Amino acid sequence: MKGRTKRTALLLALAMVSASPAYAGKWKHLGSDGKSTHYFYNPKTYSLAKNTVASAWTKKEYNVDAGTMTQNKMLPDDYKGSRSVEAFEEFNCTEKKKRTLLGRYYEAKTDGDIDKTDWTAIAPGSTDEGLFSVLCKGDMSKKEAGGPPAKK
Repeated sequence: MKGRTKRTALLLALAMVSASPAYAGKWKHLGSDGKSTHYFYNPKTYSLAKNTVASAWTKKEYNVDAGTMTQNKMLPDDYKGSRSVEAFEEFNCTEKKKRTLLGRYYEAKTDGDIDKTDWTAIAPGSTDEGLFSVLCKGDMSKKEAGGPPAKK
């Protein structure tokens, strides 16, 4: 029962944060798989612990019609696909693994929770590898990433 209570509290916090107007539009576009999947992260939630574990809220938009989005003059941060996944994820920068702590998926008129996963290897050429390569670099500005100010 204790785990269920903790999960409910985390999902409630997610719902409150994602419903907040201050949260909207905070995704930073990191790239795509070269096809139709685009991936993002929320800089305000990013952290890199001792250069070994990066964590952040991430978003993946699947089946994005980038041509139409570009024609409609939409910025990549506003791209919407036929399926979205938003999750709080951790990336083990030394072992090239990731795990999801919690999240939600959205597809057409369906949505659901994403449960916590075990650490899994990151597949080469995947969107997870794209997220891993950027988030584990740790060279994003500390101000942008919401971390402590850079030491001088």
